[in-house]
Amino acid sequence: MWKHKIFDELISNENDFIRLTLSEELTAYKEALKDDEILKQIQKPFWTAVKENITAALLASFIIAIFSLGLWLYTQMKSEQSRADLLQQAPISEVLKKHLVD
Repeated sequence: MWKHKIFDELISNENDFIRLTLSEELTAYKEALKDDEILKQIQKPFWTAVKENITAALLASFIIAIFSLGLWLYTQMKSEQSRADLLQQAPISEVLKKHLVD
């Protein structure tokens, strides 16, 4: 009787060990799969990254060009003579030029 009890206890311990080992391996495998999925979502295809970078560079260049042009026009419009010369040379209608000069 006591042999059966010891044998049952050994089998139970073996089953617990196997269950814990499999559980740990399964948890590690799930983590590895989750990490792989996260990496797939983070990494972009090459051409998508190139398109995004080109778009960002063009947008930044456009913003800098508009800011520079505005700053240059502001400095040119400060003096009355330069303002009048610029308005006369501007490709706009004569009515609008007279309105802006006055």
